[in-house]
Amino acid sequence: MDKEAFRCNFPEFTDESAYPDSLLDFWAVVAEGIVDDCRWGDMRDNALGLVLAHYVSLAIADQQAAIKGAIPGTNNGAVTQKKVGEASVSYDAINNTESGAGQWNKTTYGVRYISLTKLIGAGCVQL
Repeated sequence: MDKEAFRCNFPEFTDESAYPDSLLDFWAVVAEGIVDDCRWGDMRDNALGLVLAHYVSLAIADQQAAIKGAIPGTNNGAVTQKKVGEASVSYDAINNTESGAGQWNKTTYGVRYISLTKLIGAGCVQL
């Protein structure tokens, strides 16, 4: 998948100053190594896009952590409850994850990729 197609399919990554070509190029090589052409067939570009979006999102989160003085790469996952004064917020993280998916659960792109991998190449189901 080339950068133009990726940016078209994932318009949230169109800002080239926020998501430079060099970042997309680096993670596109990783995505190419992960996605099996034989398994995905016609949906290969879909899988590549999800893997690329996943890793770019993690890389940007690391960059933002570094800017804030935090240690990049140490994200422990989604905050499920936070309270500041009288205000509080929590999220149901269980329903937004795939069982056994590990680091793929760190982004919605990763969750989508893993959920599709459970369907793609699984064969037919007889009832």
